[in-house]
Order: sequence, then structure tokens, then C-alpha cells
Amino acid sequence: MSAIGVSSTSAKKKVVARMFRKGIASFKGSLSAENYIAITQASRATATRDL
Repeated sequence: MSAIGVSSTSAKKKVVARMFRKGIASFKGSLSAENYIAITQASRATATRDL
């Protein structure tokens, strides 16, 4: 779990679900750490590690 209690696995599931729901085009070229943090509320360290 990250510092705020979001497990890496559940965070990854949230990101994949969002990508399928919104479409890959909504991520403007790639999935950034900032996008990952916004979706999962994970810490920057967790986002960087997961990506």
C-alpha cells in the first residue's frame, strides 16, 4: 500500500478501467505520472514506480 492506503493493484485497475472508459486518446499521447496520480490518488513515488 502507498502512504495513503491505495494498493498498487487497485490503483492499476482504476487506471486501466479509466483508459477503457474514456479511450486512449484522452491521455494525449501517454499516461503520465500526473494522470496516474489524479486517477488513483496515489503518491508520486507510487505512480512513478507503477508506471
